[in-house]
Amino acid sequence: MPNKFRLIVAFALTLPLAACSAGTASSTLAPTPSSTASPASVVVPDTTAPAPTSTLTSTVPATTTTVDDTVVIGVSVVGGQLVSERRAEVKMGDNVRLVVESDTADELHIHGYDLIADVVPGQTTELTFIAEIPGIFEVEFEISHLQVLELVVNQ
Repeated sequence: MPNKFRLIVAFALTLPLAACSAGTASSTLAPTPSSTASPASVVVPDTTAPAPTSTLTSTVPATTTTVDDTVVIGVSVVGGQLVSERRAEVKMGDNVRLVVESDTADELHIHGYDLIADVVPGQTTELTFIAEIPGIFEVEFEISHLQVLELVVNQ
């Protein structure tokens, strides 16, 4: 059975149960003909597909160092997936150098600052700027829509 069909069947089977459990906490659910699954609608896990890999959802600071009064933020992308941390904080007025290493081509964009640089596989891409706009800014690979960093500029 195709994976999409399995997901649809699984979703359809959970809807009646979710609707029943939306009542009071003391209600008791008893099987009824409308909520009992027939053998034809049982979802069997697909063991041929690889297990999904976890995604990075960390909000700890990205790799940052200070070199010659410049905050250097390192970002790394491998196989189109972010392998570095997702968040970096700097102070308003800081000199910032964003250093990106990737094995895939894309276009790096710092939203709000409207800074753009081409990312070439196997090469280091750098964007240097002064953090003069306070706020939270998305740093994204534009073509793949991969958010590579959440940049926080504190006052």
